[in-house]
Amino acid sequence: MKALAHPGRFKILNYLQVHGAATATECAQIAGASPSACSYHLRKLSKWGLIEEIPSDDGRERRWRAQVQEFSWESGTDSSDRKAAAAQLSRMVLKDAVSIVASYLSGGGGTWSRVQSSGLLVTASELDEIATNVLEIVRPYFVTNRPDAPSGARLVQFLAAAAPRTPD
Repeated sequence: MKALAHPGRFKILNYLQVHGAATATECAQIAGASPSACSYHLRKLSKWGLIEEIPSDDGRERRWRAQVQEFSWESGTDSSDRKAAAAQLSRMVLKDAVSIVASYLSGGGGTWSRVQSSGLLVTASELDEIATNVLEIVRPYFVTNRPDAPSGARLVQFLAAAAPRTPD
């Protein structure tokens, strides 16, 4: 979780998940970092099993691809470091997803947007079950799972988030 709580690493992994393999130089443009700093971040993401290096034909170009297509987390209660990393990562993911949706809606929206908000009365285990079920529904639509996507398919940002409401 700490690996992804870094804004540059989050951007790199997100890019690789959506666009496929890339070099450190290509990722540097996305992350707003130098290629050497980006190489460091790529190695860290690889260390934690989030991405992998793809062997090149000539051995000179180092390309990387995502090994995971989704991730979820909870803050837990095991350490303050984990809670802080979970909170930072949650804020980054929410900010990024909301920015994408808001940008689309500011252009007038249309048939490609859906926003749903619901108040649910659930236990923690029921919330886990809901999250698992939602993931099972959307997993077949991940970019890497759709090499032969139908004509007209578009890349959309999908976000599912839940947190207890503060008392009214």
